[in-house]
Amino acid sequence: MGFHAGYSEARKMEAEGRVSLDSVLAQLASSSGHNDQSANIGLAKSLCRDEDHTAIAHVVGILQTGSKPQRKDAIKVLYEVGARNPGLIAPFTDVFFETMESRDNRIVWGALMALAKISSVQPERVADRMHLVLTAADNGSVIAKDQAIEILAALKSLPGHAKVANDALFDRLRTAATNQLPKYSEITAASLLPGEKEEFLSIIEMRLTELMPESKRRRLHKVEKQVESSKS
Repeated sequence: MGFHAGYSEARKMEAEGRVSLDSVLAQLASSSGHNDQSANIGLAKSLCRDEDHTAIAHVVGILQTGSKPQRKDAIKVLYEVGARNPGLIAPFTDVFFETMESRDNRIVWGALMALAKISSVQPERVADRMHLVLTAADNGSVIAKDQAIEILAALKSLPGHAKVANDALFDRLRTAATNQLPKYSEITAASLLPGEKEEFLSIIEMRLTELMPESKRRRLHKVEKQVESSKS
């Protein structure tokens, strides 16, 4: 389901007496006067609790057509929903890919966070457009890059995409900033398939020759030892 279908459905349900767009707007942080994200997180929790598809479709509509503050609220609500119940936002995968083209970095990494949540349960929805995810991540913030790593790891569960996803993960391990390297190594190690262990360890050994804070080095050594002791 794309944006227009979802939004039309929300309008139809609203006409039948269900939750209104105005009531959703009133609960956003930018409308309620909150200076933090508590209102948006609270809304996300209530949408998950009630499995409120109509209100979620309204939030998607706000992401597409709202003011800048409303759009930032909307993406926060949606990826918080995704963190709790990815299936509720999965029908709007196309919307997140469209939103990922925004010039607003906050919206871009928020869309990638939503796609990461979706890929954790329905990776096939993202697989064929992985090149778009990688382009957005490469041009985006550290958070955007983090989410791309999560998505790549999830795609390894799909036989037809496992090799391409793993090659991309290894490429990013070779070039990742030191601050991100332990985290990316941990995510990649958890997704290793038979036959990938040797190359992974070779990359880690190469990166360990570089200068880095001792805390990062310890984390890398820990991952290295865990993979060495595994049976894969």
